[in-house]
Amino acid sequence: MRKLFSLLIAIWFAGNVYAQPEFATDRGSIMLGGSIYFQSNGGDLYKTSEGDRTLSFNFSPDFMIFVVPSFAVGAEIQYSYNKFGDYSNNTFGVGPTLMYCIAGHRDQRIYPFISETAVFDIYSYKYTSTELEGDSKALTSTTRLGVMFMLSKAVALNVNFSYISRTTIDDDPISGNSLMFGIGVKSFIF
Repeated sequence: MRKLFSLLIAIWFAGNVYAQPEFATDRGSIMLGGSIYFQSNGGDLYKTSEGDRTLSFNFSPDFMIFVVPSFAVGAEIQYSYNKFGDYSNNTFGVGPTLMYCIAGHRDQRIYPFISETAVFDIYSYKYTSTELEGDSKALTSTTRLGVMFMLSKAVALNVNFSYISRTTIDDDPISGNSLMFGIGVKSFIF
């Protein structure tokens, strides 16, 4: 019985060694990354009292694992902070994300990708001139089209465009959208 158990353990380890990922987007590869975004917002949810578009800063770290070659699942954290005159707000959200990379072969240096993230977020705001403050909850969908440029075997520069649709979860929901350009770094463990 002990020999059988030892044999099964040896076969299991041998299978794991053989099945190790061989390139960045191979099955089993882990991707850690983050992006910084500069954003231009529009729609009823985002416009200022003068009707102008707003500009803001966002940071989105993520963690993903490739479940099959070129297709990853994971989670993303989204954080943003904005200040417009006497008004400030920040948003924090977490949600699942899916990513598909066009990965032709292991020596590929450029990986175009598309990803989708669904986030539940909490938005808090404050007007310093009127002492008015509050918060709201929302569902946010983020679609990204981008390219990862491999700087080394395990590090990539990530450049992408994002379309974000956000709808508040209130008695009277409000929706808005954002177009964003982002740049970030992805690190692969395989």
